[in-house]
Amino acid sequence: MSLILFLHRNHCFLYLFLIFVLTGILSRGIKINISGRIWGEVGGVKVLISSHVVSVDVKGRVSIPARFREYLSATYGDQVVLLGKDGCIFAYPLEEWKRRFSEKLSQLSTSTKEVRRTLRRLYGRAQSCEFDRQGRILLPAKLRANSSIEKEAVIVGIENKLEIWDRRRWEKEIGEIGDEESGAAGELPDEDFIEFEF
Repeated sequence: MSLILFLHRNHCFLYLFLIFVLTGILSRGIKINISGRIWGEVGGVKVLISSHVVSVDVKGRVSIPARFREYLSATYGDQVVLLGKDGCIFAYPLEEWKRRFSEKLSQLSTSTKEVRRTLRRLYGRAQSCEFDRQGRILLPAKLRANSSIEKEAVIVGIENKLEIWDRRRWEKEIGEIGDEESGAAGELPDEDFIEFEF
């Protein structure tokens, strides 16, 4: 397998990060196939992989890359739920939102104050939207402001959700990850590291 990288000074950390992550994934026996129709498969499961820089129009809309949109529409439909977290906007397909949050939280008793507060924080900050005919989604002003998204955004495919970042914040985030990864030799965290699935 040959790998050709065209390194641009702004993308060096991204390429190094991807090399570290892919090395860690491949050493665990997970096979990644990139195809033209979808963004990839991990262990035979179709997932979103990659990142794309897009413009934010004056109304706050971003165009979802065609391959992401095709995959999401075919797999989940055109409705997504937006949630501000970690300095960016998470975009979950409605079905995935239900699996990760609604189904789990509906099993909890709302008689406790902590559960009610969690429900308020999660559902109160979430926004529902659909792709328009041009494949765009409207990012609500409050979510854009909280994520510092202005003229350029980066849309990142992460398995079965999207993250939408301000371009400068994304480059800083990738730079910080690259610095952390260089010391850890690309190791992935233990499986019990993540307790709640965001």
